Amino acid sequence: MDAMHHGNLWNKLGRHVRQQHASRKLPPARAEPLLAATLAHAPNCGAQPIANIAGGVAHVGVPTSAAKPLFEALAARAKAISAKLEPRHAANLAWAYASVGVASSPMVDAISMVIRRRAAEFNAQELVMATAALGRLHAAKRWKRRRRRRIERALKRLARAARPWLGELRLLDLDELCGAYARLGLAGWGARLTAAAAAAGA
Repeated sequence: MDAMHHGNLWNKLGRHVRQQHASRKLPPARAEPLLAATLAHAPNCGAQPIANIAGGVAHVGVPTSAAKPLFEALAARAKAISAKLEPRHAANLAWAYASVGVASSPMVDAISMVIRRRAAEFNAQELVMATAALGRLHAAKRWKRRRRRRIERALKRLARAARPWLGELRLLDLDELCGAYARLGLAGWGARLTAAAAAAGA
């Protein structure tokens, strides 16, 4: 199997688990051979296989320690091809890395690059997903100042991009979006979004 096949396989596994009871995850012993095989193909992955693999691994419940080598390799590849990543890839990757608990500097850099170039192209669901996940990654470890600022700039761009969508978001999504900034100690951004949401709903 090549990188595309591995991406499709992980995507199907993740979809299967989502359709089952939440407690039914892939046992670590069964995941290890597939993780190792996928790791060998990580340097050749394109944007969609990277997102499919990371999302699948997150959905099947692979433990952080087992997923980390593959996630680090995928992060290095994502940064190398960041110009080919689209908003949907960035949002899904942010969610996957936050869910698995791998705070990877190269992946954060790749996601931030996509947001810097294409924040206006994110749809409502992608904005909520990326904001909440990037907020979790921001809080996951003590980043060096330069990278922390990079994440915060990306979050600020997402906040601006979210304003035209506020009238279409569910209350739960609005709460998650605005709450992400408050939890980061960036309450001003959340307050502005809340005010814009109130105006949109008026």
